[in-house]
Amino acid sequence: MMCCDLVVEIMGRHSNIILVDESNMILESVKRVPPQLSRRVILPRHAYESPPPQSKQNPQTAQAETMQALVTTSISETNLSRALVQHYLGISPQVAREVIYRAMGTAEALVADNLPWQPLATCLREIVSEYQPCLVQPANDLPLAYAPYHLTHLADAQPQETIQLAMERFYAAREHLTAHRQRRDAVQQQLDAARSRLQQQEQQIRQELERAQGLEQVREEGEMILAFLHLIEPGQTRLSVEGLDMTLDPNLSPVENAQRRFRSYHKARSALEGLPTRLEQTTQRLEGLEQLATLLELADRREQIDQIAQEAEEQGYLAAPTSGRKQRSKPVRVKPLRLLSSDGYDIYVGRSATQNVEVTFQIGRPEDIWLHVRMIPGAHVIIRTHGRDVPERTLREAAAVAAYFSRARNEDAVDVDVSRRTLVRKIPGAAPGLVTYRAEQTVRVAPMPPWS
Repeated sequence: MMCCDLVVEIMGRHSNIILVDESNMILESVKRVPPQLSRRVILPRHAYESPPPQSKQNPQTAQAETMQALVTTSISETNLSRALVQHYLGISPQVAREVIYRAMGTAEALVADNLPWQPLATCLREIVSEYQPCLVQPANDLPLAYAPYHLTHLADAQPQETIQLAMERFYAAREHLTAHRQRRDAVQQQLDAARSRLQQQEQQIRQELERAQGLEQVREEGEMILAFLHLIEPGQTRLSVEGLDMTLDPNLSPVENAQRRFRSYHKARSALEGLPTRLEQTTQRLEGLEQLATLLELADRREQIDQIAQEAEEQGYLAAPTSGRKQRSKPVRVKPLRLLSSDGYDIYVGRSATQNVEVTFQIGRPEDIWLHVRMIPGAHVIIRTHGRDVPERTLREAAAVAAYFSRARNEDAVDVDVSRRTLVRKIPGAAPGLVTYRAEQTVRVAPMPPWS
């Protein structure tokens, strides 16, 4: 039986895992390194060579005098955290920032002779032997960092039972986010393709309408030919009267030339009669698509992304799975976001097209307050009043949330329209969530994320 060694090299972005046989020959590796990339070749059937030794100090024996001499005499680095990484084994930038913070109260500093070298050396020795696993995870957000020691230079550090558990939670959350982004990107690409098709249709219709402007001249030419029959000779090819210069078919009689123009006019008019309606429908579909695309961009949960994708299929923007393809399970229905204002008023926020309909026309009552960012796709927001006057603070809180759940989320200030729910109407035949409203007032607020 052949014995093999699994060599794990932990060296930042150069890390690798290499399988080596008993004769020190490489069998395989996670990353292959050909001679073109490095003098140290990592390829099957090549002899394994250990990484070159690093001339760095052991942090467990760090002393103030040695640290000062190493750091201050190095002319290649003026940043203290990077200098510690450069001169001590196993010290990452995060460890270095934590050491500096514990010794100096700030996570970053420049190299100088008068630094507190003794506290820096002491903190460095202590941190490499400390075992207090933690995970830095702000409320309702992704974890930022993990460590086998307690992180004090980052807020929201939460103790963990083991470093393995901290790592599992950190990478599981990151993997979850990656899956969400991949799903969102896939849906976004399909919506982009649908947008391109609709924009092309809209352009074609507008071009046809522009061509329709020349139809009246065709009709006028036919009338002029009939009016000036007495001037047209057999075989004549042109007629110029009252500013019109017309081409005639010499093989047709004057009456037949006129009738040809009348037939062309009526045929084109019949074809163009439905264009204004088609243009309005196409424009409304584009507006509905922009609403979905905006809400997709703002979605922060997989269930929301799947629900928006399902709505896009139902509205015909995305192709539904055919019988020959694997049918997806129906996404879990996500309820509209419900918040409580500082004054105790319920605020409801739609985060998809159907949620916008639900918030406005099912949850909302005629006396309630309706909010939406002015002229920009985004969420419908309702303040349940129960017949009471809404305080200014609650109104601005709801407007700020409406701004946050819109395409203007990253703006410093956003205009938000405010109207009575009874003055909001669905647009007949338009995509869900598209409405008209009147008698609105406008408030300008900074976008604000939802609170607990």
